[in-house]
Amino acid sequence: AFEKEMTDSIIADTRNLGAGRYGGANTAAAFLKQFVPNQDYDKEGEQITWAHMDIAGTYWGAKSNTMVKDGATGIHVRTIHHLITQG
Repeated sequence: AFEKEMTDSIIADTRNLGAGRYGGANTAAAFLKQFVPNQDYDKEGEQITWAHMDIAGTYWGAKSNTMVKDGATGIHVRTIHHLITQG
């Protein structure tokens, strides 16, 4: 049902924006699912590992404090770096 809503557009095959403010992670996941094979395996039979990290919640409303300055925090950069290097 949710994916049907995401493909119900008069000008595009797939929409990447939902109807309201909330549910952005669900909208993004449904949008990205269109680009990952149903079996989650590539042509060589290797499992495809992918993830969507919804960073909007940590971005909005960042206030300056001892850890971050006003605006975007870049907080997930550390997480992604750890996943890549320590995996």
